[in-house]
Amino acid sequence: MKQLGRKKENNGKKETGKEEEGKDEEEKEERKREIKRRKLEETIETIKIGQEELPEAHKAERRVQFSEETEKILEERGKAAREKNTEEFNKKSKEFRKSKKNDKREAVLKAINKDMDERERWMGLRNMKKGYQPQPYHRTEKGTGEHIHMKERAQKAAEYLRDKQWGEQRKGKKNKLNTFGKDQK
Repeated sequence: MKQLGRKKENNGKKETGKEEEGKDEEEKEERKREIKRRKLEETIETIKIGQEELPEAHKAERRVQFSEETEKILEERGKAAREKNTEEFNKKSKEFRKSKKNDKREAVLKAINKDMDERERWMGLRNMKKGYQPQPYHRTEKGTGEHIHMKERAQKAAEYLRDKQWGEQRKGKKNKLNTFGKDQK
């Protein structure tokens, strides 16, 4: 019977040990929560200090200021976007582009009239009248002006470099491109 009593005592010790382990874990969790809370408070305090010390960023000004009419169109366009009215949005977008273009033209004219001589004014007006004229990328053969197809460009470039660019500098010398893949002597 003594053995049974000992087992009961051991069982009792094990139970109290589990309770102590549970308390230790709770204390550890509490410490972790306290540390997190302190870090959060420090972060909040740092943000408050930063907000007080840093200056406010000012909204960047547009290069071309919009007229009141353009601003009104822009607001109406935003309202149409919020209401998800695509027809109205597209209509206002078109109006906005036209009005913005007019505002830009007026700003350029004001700048031209301020302090430019006659020649510079006419150059500005000519450029404004021309508008955007894209110049597409194209390859033509030097001399003939023929268009080179995309698939032939690498070969034509190699021929040009061999014959014209490198060939002129090495008159009388053997051209290395001509003997590529052969024994060079």
